[in-house]
This record gives sequence, C-alpha cells and structure tokens, in this order.
Amino acid sequence: WELVTPGDDSVVVQGFGAVSLPNWDSKAPLVVLYNKPADVVVTMRADDPCLDGRPSLASALPEPWRGLLAPHVPALRPVGRLDAASVGLLLMTDSSGLAASLLEPGVCEKEYLLRVSPNPSATALTKLREGIDIKDGNANRGQTQPCEVTVVSASEQNAVLRFKIREGRNRQLRRMCAAVNLTVEWLLRVRVGPVALGNLPLGEARRASEKELDAVMLAAGQA
Repeated sequence: WELVTPGDDSVVVQGFGAVSLPNWDSKAPLVVLYNKPADVVVTMRADDPCLDGRPSLASALPEPWRGLLAPHVPALRPVGRLDAASVGLLLMTDSSGLAASLLEPGVCEKEYLLRVSPNPSATALTKLREGIDIKDGNANRGQTQPCEVTVVSASEQNAVLRFKIREGRNRQLRRMCAAVNLTVEWLLRVRVGPVALGNLPLGEARRASEKELDAVMLAAGQA
C-alpha cells in the first residue's frame, strides 16, 4: 500500500476513475440517522447470502444518501449493525475513523425498547441487570456487562422494557432475554450515544444537525 496526502496526490480507481480524498483536518464528517425498518439487512453486498430475499441496506437506504455509499469516496457506511428483525436508529458516517471510535467498547451508550413475553419476574430482571452468560460463541468475553433495565409497562402476558447498554455483542439483547426464558416480540433502538431517533419516520434518513454532530464528535473524543 502507499500513503497518500489529500491535495498533493491524485488517486485513480480501476473501473471507477479519479477520486477526491477528503482532508479530515478541514472537512467535518458526514453523520446520517436512518430509521431502519424490519427485514432490512445491514450489508452493502447485493450477493450476501444473509439476505435470503430481503432488502440490503444498500437498496433500502433512501436517496440522496444511497448515492453516497461505496464506490462514492468517502463512502457512507453504517456504524455497527442492527439485526434484520430489529427496527430503529442506525447511525452512518463517511469517516472510518469516527466509526471506529464510536464502536470502541464503552464509548456509546445505546438505548432500546423491547416488548417481551411473558412478563419478567424480579429475579429475571436482576439477572439481566447484573450480567448474564449469553453463549454467543465467544467464551473469552464472559458475561454481559451490568446494564440498566427498567419496566416501561407490563400486563399479565408481556412487558415493555427499556435497556441501556454499552456493549454491542451479536444479537445481545435477544440472547440475554432468551437466557431468562423471555421471548422478544419486537425490538426498537431509540438512541446511540447522544443522538436520539426522535420522530424520524420509519424508512427515512436525515443528516445529523450541527448540535448532534458536535455531540457525536465529543463522544468519540474527536471534538
């Protein structure tokens, strides 16, 4: 590989042409909020076997943001994942450095609403809060970290729970609930770090406000 300097070097990509590299010293990263619908798979590959007939992020993301995905340079990319069955906030950015910083363990608290059945017992809630072995295929990671779990509403049949976590393990909340014999009926992510989903319509996307961008940069240690 070769080190290139924006403004001094020119880069041509075979099959695409000349690309203009951003100078992050003078250009603010682009951050986009996307309200991901259910069944949209967070992948850029049209041939990803995980799609199984479902739409990819690359096909579901509305314009003009879809046009900023690869091969556009700098390419808009998701910050982490949100499993296909889940709905809600997915942050995207054109800065790989910002994305990497936000994905560091403990940097961004993420907030979710889940409806589970049956109504969890006090013992189950304590286990969820204190940490639990989710058997995600990575024994070295041990139990989940302690997290905040509150009951938003409850009936005899089910309950809506609010989770606030600082990890991002594979299908973590679904595995945590399964470990205490709870079935997740729906899962909605409402916040990533300082950025909330708010009233953004399902399937729509928007640019982060200046205030939101400043807060994201501060959270990532890049302010």
